Amino acid sequence: EVLAETLEGVTLVDVQLHRALLENKNLTNANLTKANMRSALLGGANLSHANLTATNLIMADLRGVNASNANLTHANLLFSDLRNACFFEARVEHANFHGADLRGTDMRCIGFELADFSEAIWDQDTRFPDGAPAPADAKRVARRAH
Repeated sequence: EVLAETLEGVTLVDVQLHRALLENKNLTNANLTKANMRSALLGGANLSHANLTATNLIMADLRGVNASNANLTHANLLFSDLRNACFFEARVEHANFHGADLRGTDMRCIGFELADFSEAIWDQDTRFPDGAPAPADAKRVARRAH
């Protein structure tokens, strides 16, 4: 667990952060290029303007993160939980969102059409880029009754 409230601007390139506890941390402008963040807990974290190029985020908990304007080019988010996250104007070219949970997520990002969304799930609250249809190989799910 990281005890510092903010890691703003930190450089952690090609480091092992497997299962890191980074919930609600400020990682604005952080450089996490090629970091191994498999199964990391990042719920509620601020990743705006962060560099996550080629970062391993397989099965990471990214619920409610702010990743606006972040660079996720070639990032691997296989089966990650992205519910209610914000990727507004984030770069996602060639990112892997296979099987990710996109329910309620703002996916109005750059390079959307070049990312892999196969078997990802989304709902009526998921926002896609203006004029872009939902990925054909992703699955829409109904909202659960409360």
